[in-house]
Amino acid sequence: MLQILNFKYATKTAIAATFTSAIFMYFHYKNPQWAVMSTLLTMQSCANSECFESTLIAGFNRAVGATIGILI
Repeated sequence: MLQILNFKYATKTAIAATFTSAIFMYFHYKNPQWAVMSTLLTMQSCANSECFESTLIAGFNRAVGATIGILI
């Protein structure tokens, strides 16, 4: 059962990283690898719990942190 959950999580993470990379490459942004790394770090928050809410909260916290860093 644990192997199925790990495979499911790995598949979701790979799809999210690929989708992020494709978007950034389509719009010709510089350094799309940073967006992919942010996606991977955000998806990591849901690795053990398999919960959607913790991923949303982690993503929101990263966006707020980036905004504060830009303003400073």
